[in-house]
Amino acid sequence: MVALWPQRFGPSFGSCPAQVGDKGSWTRREADKASLQSQRLLREFEEVKAERVARFMKCFKHIEEKINPYYKELTAYDGFEGGSAYLDLDDAEEPYNGGITFTACPPGKRFFPMELLSGGERSMASMALLFALHSFRPPPFMILDEVDAPFDRKNTGSLVAYLKRLSFQCVVISLKDTFFSHSDSIVGVYKDKVKQTSGILSLSLRRLGNLAEGDGTE
Repeated sequence: MVALWPQRFGPSFGSCPAQVGDKGSWTRREADKASLQSQRLLREFEEVKAERVARFMKCFKHIEEKINPYYKELTAYDGFEGGSAYLDLDDAEEPYNGGITFTACPPGKRFFPMELLSGGERSMASMALLFALHSFRPPPFMILDEVDAPFDRKNTGSLVAYLKRLSFQCVVISLKDTFFSHSDSIVGVYKDKVKQTSGILSLSLRRLGNLAEGDGTE
């Protein structure tokens, strides 16, 4: 009988330097690739950031230039000069991350925070801002829902006169005859008590005016 004794194997250190070297090379390659990718992503981020700032500022500059003349025109009355309106960025470096301060000074008044202005004054300032925003990309038409509700007769007249000068159509919901009497056409909704449904009436004020003048044309 032959007895087989297990051999004792000790650690082999001969291959360790090669393995460590290979792993070190792989780690360096991966680090270099990660560094290049990080630099590429940083460049792309900066490009997107610059494009974002450029687009934001293009829109902001346009509205900033328009808001004061629009507000001045809307608030002018009987030959008196209108008020002033301004926009200020809270964060000029990254404007889209901060707020925008809107300041409006009605004619004949000193500066007040917006929250201290009357409802009509705030609404008129909002209309100027709305028109300035829409002038950046003019729409084919605009829908206004009872924007004249807080206006007195003077402000209503100023808004009507301004709307008549616009190059696009306005569909306005209003309950004031001092407002809708200046429109080209009126569409009214009423309750039909017999049918218990809503009815619709339409009237062309432009045609009615021509008939009143004896023109007869629409």
